[in-house]
Amino acid sequence: MNTMPERLEYVLKQSGWSQSELARRTGVKQQTISRMCTGQTQNSRCLVTVCQELGVNPEWLSSGVGEIYQGEVKGVSQMTKVPLINWHQAKEWNQIKDNLKQSGVEEWRLIPTNTLREGFALRVKGDSMEGTGSKTVPDGSIIFVDTTTEWQSEDLVVACLPKSSEATFKQYVIDGNKAFLRSYNLLYPLIPLDGDCEIIGKVKLALVEFG
Repeated sequence: MNTMPERLEYVLKQSGWSQSELARRTGVKQQTISRMCTGQTQNSRCLVTVCQELGVNPEWLSSGVGEIYQGEVKGVSQMTKVPLINWHQAKEWNQIKDNLKQSGVEEWRLIPTNTLREGFALRVKGDSMEGTGSKTVPDGSIIFVDTTTEWQSEDLVVACLPKSSEATFKQYVIDGNKAFLRSYNLLYPLIPLDGDCEIIGKVKLALVEFG
């Protein structure tokens, strides 16, 4: 990362935000953000605003010197790094979480600290959670899973099924005295839950990425 545009592209990817989302959050025109990302401008006023929103050290972004992320700054949402893992790792989360190393993680995602107390991120595979209206989490989305939060009926969860080598992403529902995992896509059947199924965590945030 030898240039400011490369460094800005990196922290944007870590945050999971698009240029338009950064523009919306900062109030800086999207054209200005675009010019910063291509190296056409290094407007110092906008640079500080962008760094405050991302929690990034302005000196690092402008010159590559110093730590990437700032310490505690008044008025700035504190950010935390969450590991983006694969679905097999998600099933084994309780066994691997304490020994998870940088080399075993696909990438890290930056989100506000108050989003998760502890957990991980996953990239959605397939169309089982593609429904209608607001009830859709399309293929390729990033979901953020809190492994310390209690879940209840209608919550989205990541679960471990006994005969699968990978975790699964579904809606947890209770009907009478029975519990099920349900897909938003009605072409997929309900999965009855029994004592062999383990809920790993509750999905707190889903991020749809474009392009």
